[in-house]
Amino acid sequence: VDIEFGLKEDVDFFALSFVRKACDIVSLRKIIESKGKKIPIVAKIEKYEAIKNLDEIIDASDGVMVARGDLGIEAPIEEVALLQKKIIKKALRKGKFSITATQMLDSMIERPYPTRAEVSDITNAIFDGTDAVMLSGETASGKYPVEAVRVMRRIAEKVEPELPYEKRIMEMERAVSALIPDSISYAGVFVAFNTKASLIVTATETGRTAIRISRFRPNVPILAITPCEKVAKLLSIYWGVYPVVVERFKNTQDMVEKISLETKKSPFVKKGDLVVYLSGVIPGVAGGTNLLRVERL
Repeated sequence: VDIEFGLKEDVDFFALSFVRKACDIVSLRKIIESKGKKIPIVAKIEKYEAIKNLDEIIDASDGVMVARGDLGIEAPIEEVALLQKKIIKKALRKGKFSITATQMLDSMIERPYPTRAEVSDITNAIFDGTDAVMLSGETASGKYPVEAVRVMRRIAEKVEPELPYEKRIMEMERAVSALIPDSISYAGVFVAFNTKASLIVTATETGRTAIRISRFRPNVPILAITPCEKVAKLLSIYWGVYPVVVERFKNTQDMVEKISLETKKSPFVKKGDLVVYLSGVIPGVAGGTNLLRVERL
């Protein structure tokens, strides 16, 4: 019933609870595709049994959720923080997004301010490399839902500039494949860091280029320009990606003009800043990212 409702309403994501094996994800995907839909699936890692099948589960899904509430019941409590790090790291290496959830600001269900331990918990999740941190009861039934969101946002905005970006970029070099789009994406992140650019901009039909760039954890925002609203919604959950929906590119010149316009409108840059651009020479070709250029506004 839940799946039918989600398909009818054309939801942006399906989150599958109590995943044990990759076949759980595959079964749901077959149902979705049988209805002519392509909706991303988030595997909620709640069962201890899922840990031994973690690689295949991540491969089969579009992203994972570290659902620490039920995982903390299933697994020895002293392992939960280590499992969180393991899940996030594996997802990052495989280019899948990760969400860290459950009891992040639990005290704010009843109080308008968090505990120091909760602030540290969110900070550690961000340092672990999670793409997103998620509130549950704090906003579903808590007394201070808006305050909880504001607190979480303030923590993230304070922590993110302090992350060891150079170390992470260097470490991720080992994860670069021989595929041209993968190498170009990594090169763009490295160039952005080395030249102290303010923004990375990519035009993407499928979202794959923006996802590749995000995987290498650049220290600057990623402006993803796409003609597909569904792609924009998917990209919004990835680390550092700010999607913008535009009309479909007619040709290369049209793509260049749209990219230029959206870059100048971006709040992340000002006149004189360096911008790194990644795209394909021929617009509309999936997996065709083969162009990197650096320009000063």
